[in-house]
Amino acid sequence: MTKTELSTIASLNKGVLMDYKIYFKQYKTNLSLLALKNIERQQLMRDILESKEPSVKAQVITDMPLGDHSNESSVEKFAVRSEERLEELNARLHIVENDVFDLRCVCDEAEAYLGVLDSEERYIIEQRYIEQLKWPLVADAYQCRYKKRLEERRLINIHNIALGKINELLKLK
Repeated sequence: MTKTELSTIASLNKGVLMDYKIYFKQYKTNLSLLALKNIERQQLMRDILESKEPSVKAQVITDMPLGDHSNESSVEKFAVRSEERLEELNARLHIVENDVFDLRCVCDEAEAYLGVLDSEERYIIEQRYIEQLKWPLVADAYQCRYKKRLEERRLINIHNIALGKINELLKLK
């Protein structure tokens, strides 16, 4: 290849690499959000179960009218409040479950792209984009993990091959 062709490919790759950088950086954020949303979902489910159980408060409250001589008993008011709270919790749970589904889909897509790579390629992509390490630190991390030192040039070559595999998968999408 000529120098012109190489520089054209490099400039095209540079634009594509920025997309990967953003995409995989967002992947890490999405994994964290997914974990937090799952915790929120579990808490809401617990709250819903607890609000469905007969409450000790409801058993203690008598059927005596309130001081303002309302027609509703305090038990009836408690039941209405409990039902409203249950509806609010269920509505919130529905929203959170939709968020979890959407985040899971986005994370699964990123994992599918990473899944086409062998372990070394994946590790380099993860270190470069998800952990956002500069090449010298990628080399250090690679050496710690695989017990062999690769020059930056070789790491970049493996990196480019990995991006090529991801691009091939994108073309099939």
